[in-house]
Amino acid sequence: MVVMAQEWKQRYPLIDIHGNVGSIDSDPPAAMRYTEGRLSKYGELMLTDIDKNTVTFVPNYDESEKEPTVLPGLFPNLVLNGSNGIAVGMSCSFLPHSAKAVYRVLNETLKRAIKDEELTLDEVIQMIEAPDFPTGGVIVNQPEVWKAYREGHGRCIVRSKYHIETWGRSNDKEAIVITEIPYGVSKSKMVSKIAALAQEDDDFERIEEVRDESDRNGIRVVIELKKDAPTNIMINRLLKKSDMQVSLPIQHTALINGHPRRNISIKELLDNFLEHAVNVCQNKAQYEYDRLSARAHILEALVKALENTELTMECLKAKNRAEALSNIKEAYELDDEQANAVVNMRFYSLNEEDKDKLEQERNKVVLSCGEYGEILGDFKNLLKFTQKELENVRETYFSNDERLTEISTEMDDRDTIPDMNVIIAYTHKGYIKSVKVDEYNAQKRGGKGVSFKTKEDDFVEGLYTLSTQDDLVLITTLGKAYVLPAYKIPTVSRSSVGKLLSSYVIFGENEKLVKLFVVHKEDRQSDKKLLFVTKNGFGKRMVLDDLPKTNSGAKIIDMKSENDELVSVDLADDSAEIAVVSIMGMSFRLPVNTISVMGRTASGVRIMSIKNENDDVASAFAINKGASILQVMTNGYAKRVDPSEIPAKKNRGSIGNKGLTNVAKVGTVISAGIVNDNDDIVVVTQNGMIIRTPASNIKMQSRAGNGVKLINLGNNDYIASVTTVPKNQEEKEEEPAS
Repeated sequence: MVVMAQEWKQRYPLIDIHGNVGSIDSDPPAAMRYTEGRLSKYGELMLTDIDKNTVTFVPNYDESEKEPTVLPGLFPNLVLNGSNGIAVGMSCSFLPHSAKAVYRVLNETLKRAIKDEELTLDEVIQMIEAPDFPTGGVIVNQPEVWKAYREGHGRCIVRSKYHIETWGRSNDKEAIVITEIPYGVSKSKMVSKIAALAQEDDDFERIEEVRDESDRNGIRVVIELKKDAPTNIMINRLLKKSDMQVSLPIQHTALINGHPRRNISIKELLDNFLEHAVNVCQNKAQYEYDRLSARAHILEALVKALENTELTMECLKAKNRAEALSNIKEAYELDDEQANAVVNMRFYSLNEEDKDKLEQERNKVVLSCGEYGEILGDFKNLLKFTQKELENVRETYFSNDERLTEISTEMDDRDTIPDMNVIIAYTHKGYIKSVKVDEYNAQKRGGKGVSFKTKEDDFVEGLYTLSTQDDLVLITTLGKAYVLPAYKIPTVSRSSVGKLLSSYVIFGENEKLVKLFVVHKEDRQSDKKLLFVTKNGFGKRMVLDDLPKTNSGAKIIDMKSENDELVSVDLADDSAEIAVVSIMGMSFRLPVNTISVMGRTASGVRIMSIKNENDDVASAFAINKGASILQVMTNGYAKRVDPSEIPAKKNRGSIGNKGLTNVAKVGTVISAGIVNDNDDIVVVTQNGMIIRTPASNIKMQSRAGNGVKLINLGNNDYIASVTTVPKNQEEKEEEPAS
């Protein structure tokens, strides 16, 4: 009873309680003897018309009373207030929703049904928008919630609502002020956790004080930061490690017609409620029709008797009641029920005005009876009646109901960002920046290159060419993937050092970045799948939809051994052929469909057998028609190879064929991948030097060729990373440096 009265747990509380019902700080409620309760207006709505034969009653556990099998109220409590629990090996988790949105869907569904049309699942989802929690907050993963609405399972990520205030004598310090917290979170525990992090975790040493200033007017938790503290980074860390942000499960498992059903879509949930509502309205209409018919039957007799009062009085002048009943039945051709009503009427107190009232009541009852008859006689009329009843509930109880939980548009900002090609650079010390492609001028093979600005003792580890409409996916040593939209990294000049990656994505403890790759905008609508390959030769495929949707991350592969790590990720459709290249130059081709499609946590299958203890897989990638395979070696050499030069294998697990004859001179393979003649190659060395040269300048060679000189390296320098960029047609090639 207490839970049904707690406003921070129930979107629409079903009980009104006089007494202490606990608090959002997890304070316990008062004992039963100090508490009294009654149904709230929503609780009463759940029982509306229960006395009109609207639902079936069955004996209770000891057959001493009867109880309803289901409540008749036109209030979808499961969707509006939510529910969660576990029983008989099945769990459910329904989140609360806005009544205004839900009743809008119900009304539109009935309106379409009357026209023999149907409201689609996508239309239902767009009208529902997202869950609506009594504690407010902000939902940050609406696309993932919409997927859960379709599939009946998923999650909803809710974060606290907060803003930044300045404090200190000179207002030179900032404070994070939380005004709404996620659903289901204990405020006192959240504050204690943040305070503990500030004391025990070095990542939160810039927090000076945490205070709970909440009162009867609302929540206010103040997190004061020290001077020059990186506010955005601190917020990201708090969202990661505290209950400022939580993930709420969605698991639509419910009893439908007495049978358990799993993974029910939001449309099916509301359709089943409407089926119940139509049945309740039909039973109500039948009850009213029967009641009004019976009343009309009696009124007809009373009006007849009053039309001829002399005859009626003569019939009533009998020796006993039985004779009077017989006289009335014979005189007016009435049945027993009608005759009893006439005999029981006090004629001595009736006048002409009372007679008119009875006639008016009869006419009104007959009219209403006819209306209910039309409802019962035509299913579309029944739907219209149900629509009217639901609309009456909406106007009576929810006309002023407004959404409490905000829906972040952060995930939808992509549509407002101009489509622009950029190079994203990531450095050894964790800095990342985005630079427009045309910041670099093409050079011929053998040039000295230009400097890429980094901090002292830092160097560029990777360059990635993509559009601002694309996503950057980060793969870590723990086999987790994080998705960072490219537009979230602001474009800067080539001379800028950028910002720390932790400003955008926060990794867990002992988690390091080992691989970045790009998911292009067009890939999201394709049938391509992700291909993962580890340095020990294991790999698997995974559908794009299994990637996490936000920068909170998720595990995407389970390593078979502790010394294994991911070395390559690529997109490939089912008909593609892939090439696998080792760092010692061993290579082969393989149909990608020989590699199984697996879930996130699978470790994969053996793709390449490694026989040389000094060898590992360098790369694996899909082969495109008309393109060549570029291999770049650590000592500054490179070559292009026609894919047909690479031996084709039918089965997984090959050791490959030799591809380099002089590893000591050219170095091991640092990069291998597909390149087109209209691409440019951008090479970055360990010391931060960069060169851009047309791919067509690199000579085509046989599989066993050692390549040509691509860049003149200085002492103790070697190639650190390679990427391809689209050629800028307006740029003119420069002469090589002397």
